[in-house]
Amino acid sequence: MSSNVEINRLTHAERQSLLQRLRDDVDVIENELMRPTPSGSLTPISELAAKVRHARRRDGLTQAELADLADVSVLVVGRVERDGDGVTMKSLMRICTALGIRVWLE
Repeated sequence: MSSNVEINRLTHAERQSLLQRLRDDVDVIENELMRPTPSGSLTPISELAAKVRHARRRDGLTQAELADLADVSVLVVGRVERDGDGVTMKSLMRICTALGIRVWLE
């Protein structure tokens, strides 16, 4: 996949294909996210933020492109990548879904 994908120039089918490739590529990240920490708790939001940022950058997406795919604002993507402060669960789930990252709540 090219590191300079211009989302606005892709057809719907190409966007869907890109989303599927992103989902396939983040399987390893997904497994790391759900691995318990030594204390037995799930990975903290700061690690999730780093994983989202890593997946986006690795796949050559800008924050704006990810925001478009997730149907959230660029500001929300930036907040998730920094620390998740002030981000709703709905927005977080949209971003994770766009990247193919599954999040479980207990």
